[in-house]
Amino acid sequence: YKKGIPQVRQQVNSIREKTEQYINDIKASTNGLNPKIICTLGDHALKILMGREYMVTTSRGKFHNYKGSHLMPTYHPSQIMADIEMKRLVWGDMKQIMGVMGSSF
Repeated sequence: YKKGIPQVRQQVNSIREKTEQYINDIKASTNGLNPKIICTLGDHALKILMGREYMVTTSRGKFHNYKGSHLMPTYHPSQIMADIEMKRLVWGDMKQIMGVMGSSF
């Protein structure tokens, strides 16, 4: 089991680097505009952007700062399918996002 841990860390770091490059490419193609809001779906996306100490269960429901953007973590759609009670929590997260965007619901 422990032999696989360095490989997993290397894969996560590789994914994180690719994600950062992708975000930088998007910023470059949009003349450097930064997204106002980022919504991560699930632990993996959250950890890639914010670090492995972040977990959806403790981070969702409030905005975090990601390089000047509002980041809202929420549950992955597969988690909602497995536990329909999470739908209400995700809806609360989405309402907060819409509030920042100035949308009515």
